[in-house]
Amino acid sequence: MNVLLAVCLIVGALAMVVMAIMVIRAVRHFESLSADLKRTAEAARVSMSEVDRVTGQLQEMTASLKDVVSPLKRSALRVEKLADRATDLSAAVLDEVARPLETTMSFIRGVRAGTRSLVSSLRRPRIRNAYWRDGHE
Repeated sequence: MNVLLAVCLIVGALAMVVMAIMVIRAVRHFESLSADLKRTAEAARVSMSEVDRVTGQLQEMTASLKDVVSPLKRSALRVEKLADRATDLSAAVLDEVARPLETTMSFIRGVRAGTRSLVSSLRRPRIRNAYWRDGHE
């Protein structure tokens, strides 16, 4: 029985040693995990400070854009009114010029047609006179 008790004590001691090794490994792993979490937390703090800085810059930019938007709106409205006036003026000028221009063009076409007709009628008698002068009676 002494042998059995000795074997049990050895097995128990080995089990305790194995458990101690496992606990040491778990503690080391936990320390490594703790260090990683610490680095992650520090990086998160740095990132949060960057996010805060960028957010502040965005707020400043938004505020400055608010100051610029109102004058830009007014300028755009003025340009729109000016464009409308220019369009109306152009339409009025075209309306005033179109009729007289059409009348003038019609007159010129009529003069051309009349001139062609006159020239044509003046040429015919010469051709007839030349034909009759040559003895073709």
